[in-house]
Amino acid sequence: MKMLQEVFHSFKNRPHGLVAVLLASIAIYPAVLVTTEAWNTPGDRYAHGWLVFAIALYVLSINNTKLQQTDPRFALLRYLAAFGGIATTWIAVVADISTIQSILVPFVFVLVGLALWGFKNVKVFIAPAIFLLFATPIWNPLNEYLREISTFMAGHIFSITGIPALVQGNYISLPSGSFHVAAGCSGFKYFITAISIATLYAYLFCQNSTRQVLLIIVAVLIAAITNWIRIVGVMLMGYYWGMEHPMVEDHDSFGWVLFGIAIMIYFVIAGHISDGKSKTQWIAETPAKVALKLNFIAILAILLPLILVTMISQAPARSSYALPSLDQLSPRPATSLIGWSLTEYKDEKDSLKASFGYGASTINLEAKTYDFLPVSANFLDYSRTIENEYWSATGLETNAAPDQVIETVVNNAGGVKVLVWSWYQINELITTSKLKVKIQRLKSFVKRHEGAAIWTLATKCQTKDCSLAAKRLNLLLVELGGSLTLQRRD
Repeated sequence: MKMLQEVFHSFKNRPHGLVAVLLASIAIYPAVLVTTEAWNTPGDRYAHGWLVFAIALYVLSINNTKLQQTDPRFALLRYLAAFGGIATTWIAVVADISTIQSILVPFVFVLVGLALWGFKNVKVFIAPAIFLLFATPIWNPLNEYLREISTFMAGHIFSITGIPALVQGNYISLPSGSFHVAAGCSGFKYFITAISIATLYAYLFCQNSTRQVLLIIVAVLIAAITNWIRIVGVMLMGYYWGMEHPMVEDHDSFGWVLFGIAIMIYFVIAGHISDGKSKTQWIAETPAKVALKLNFIAILAILLPLILVTMISQAPARSSYALPSLDQLSPRPATSLIGWSLTEYKDEKDSLKASFGYGASTINLEAKTYDFLPVSANFLDYSRTIENEYWSATGLETNAAPDQVIETVVNNAGGVKVLVWSWYQINELITTSKLKVKIQRLKSFVKRHEGAAIWTLATKCQTKDCSLAAKRLNLLLVELGGSLTLQRRD
């Protein structure tokens, strides 16, 4: 409660820090939404995001007391820096590059503070921005390494206990059953949360850099050990009381209980490591009145990219595209598709689904349209394009796939394989390159050409190498290639 009162009084007496947060959030709101969406997903590896945001806000309230009057030096450079950072974020928004959007959010916050109050005050905003990076969804590459370490350590712990355990990849088999150490069992959430808490503790209560690093290392070790205990504990419950034990199912909640206990232990250890020198003893200086003219120009530079993008997006489209009609997709008798028939055709507002049959062979076609193509979209609708079963993607090259398609083979538990060919289209461009799609997306947004689609063709494999399936897909693609595109409507 005392901490909340400190935050309230800090921003009440001097709301400068909150002004920077609000302006940055408004200026790049789509990028902020991308980041907070990861925070709002229950059980997601970034569910700790709101906790880290609260930490960043608290650090900002502390630093806020040191904010001095506006530094008038290098005003034009500051405005250009803020405009450039926000404009770059909007380019990433239009191009649908979510990782870059998330990375830029903390930097834009710093640039907004720089534009408003100058270089002399920029250090006030740097520390909160660093904390925000801990909640930014850019740490996924660490997840696989943490999972491998957790699997190895859990298997090693079982070897010490004498309980027979076989480790194969990310699976640990006990006499009672097999456990899969999934991506969510890596301990990633505990790892990042522990680093955030340890960094805050080191920032507030320790001034010695060596001790600060040691505080963070101890937190990382405690978080890792906690996750290993969680994995082994869940497996022991399954081993002694059966795989139906409630804790086996609800192991995530069990992990957070263990982590809470571990953090309390950490604070005890940290109290002995810290040098006890606190940063919270700052005495606020009374700032002079903010130069209204300079801040007005700064705010204009901050909001100008948002205004420009809004104006472009509200302009009428110069051209649009439509999915092919039934007549355009129907196989023509004079082609090599003789004997093939269009057995099903369903055209909805933004998607098309069709099936082509020849004897016992079936090829399913699906197209999904967008105003502007989100390359990260899940274009494989397994429940419709293939079958309503559990499928997993595997890599297989048939050597028959043309360069303009992405080839994927999916398998179900019964060993049935389905060959899937897919490609992107944005305006006139047909490609498999995500980079080309993102570049074209920017061009089409500025030129106001709306029309993008993800196409898929899928058929079951009759042979182990899927070569016959590839020949069937290639035959359909060659004969109907001119129809399997968006049709321009001016």
